Amino acid sequence: MTTAELATALPEIVTEQVPGSKSKELLDRRDAAIPKALCGKTYPICIKQGSGAMFEDMDGNKFLDWVGGVGVLNIGYSHPEVIEAVKKQTEKYFHTIFNVYVHDGYVTLAERLNEIMPCKGDVKKTYFANSGAECDENAIKIAKAFTKRSGVICFTGAFHGRTNLTMALTAKKVYAVGMGPFPAGIFRAPYPYVYRAPKGYTEAEAIQYYIDELQRIFDEGAPASEIACMIVEPFQGEGGFIPAPIEWVKAVRKICDDNGILMIADEVQCGNCRTGKYYASIEITKDFSKNLVSILDKDIKKAKHKFNYSLMKELNDNKQMKDVWESPLTKPSEKKQGKHPTQKPIAILERIILASTDEGDLILDPFNGSGTTGIVANKLNRKYIGIEQEKEYLDLTIRRKEENDE
Repeated sequence: MTTAELATALPEIVTEQVPGSKSKELLDRRDAAIPKALCGKTYPICIKQGSGAMFEDMDGNKFLDWVGGVGVLNIGYSHPEVIEAVKKQTEKYFHTIFNVYVHDGYVTLAERLNEIMPCKGDVKKTYFANSGAECDENAIKIAKAFTKRSGVICFTGAFHGRTNLTMALTAKKVYAVGMGPFPAGIFRAPYPYVYRAPKGYTEAEAIQYYIDELQRIFDEGAPASEIACMIVEPFQGEGGFIPAPIEWVKAVRKICDDNGILMIADEVQCGNCRTGKYYASIEITKDFSKNLVSILDKDIKKAKHKFNYSLMKELNDNKQMKDVWESPLTKPSEKKQGKHPTQKPIAILERIILASTDEGDLILDPFNGSGTTGIVANKLNRKYIGIEQEKEYLDLTIRRKEENDE
């Protein structure tokens, strides 16, 4: 299969189990040659080639890649423009060290990033690093050198890396077991997870609570005059995909400005267009009136959608179907292969799919459950991708499909 064919292919398992024999052989070699920390068992997959969002393993199984290099493959695999650029560059020179031999590519990219960097002031400069942890660590060094202070404030749910300093900043301590001692002068405040705010608080009260908890550090941890910087993810990734409320961000920015504290935005996960803007912080810097959640919104007026009015009318005794539908409960015959606590009736999924798709369309259900959406999609000649984390429900889906295929 060529990469062009792979880019438009659908996921497919051709081996009896995953991993197949070729992948299993490579995984065994990996276990013998590579440290255990890099030998995860969650995804027993060995990639052969990738294109777009699809990749093929060594045994010919095809997968839709939801990992994306842990969020960094913004343009997918094997983009032709990237391939061509890499080829051209390797024909000139492949590697040098910039602080010894200056090259145009480094300077040009820095200039372009400086133009859109959402930072205060007219003078902006860019430094390139190998990882997010290296960026965070250097940003904190710069903050300490500039302010002549040593304290750092970070937040619950944060992930900033796994170097010695960034392990101290990262909230999940499973990474840090046996790795201490860690740098002193690091203080942690609660991240504004409004959904998990103290019971009974309104959103406004919750945001004020998180602001007050942050300021408590100055009373109980270290005075503001000893804090060099606050490092914050505008949109947490590992912490649970949590956007910081804009009112809280405004308050943090003001606290920093009032006390001579530098504010570091860690956008390793939410930057580079992953929220719709090149940086999530662009919205913070440009317009405080917008909540960060708004940067995820699509332009609804331009969005394509379908509703098959004529067919719905035909199915409803030639009367236009209203927005309240009546449907029978899930039939016992639909539960013969097993039960799911929220299994939907086939009848209601048939109506939804007929109303909103055409034959040959691709339907994605990120919460596959018992597979009713897929069963109906298959019945109505639609393509289907389902995602489910519980193996027992994937097995139930397979049994139901096999039953319906008979």
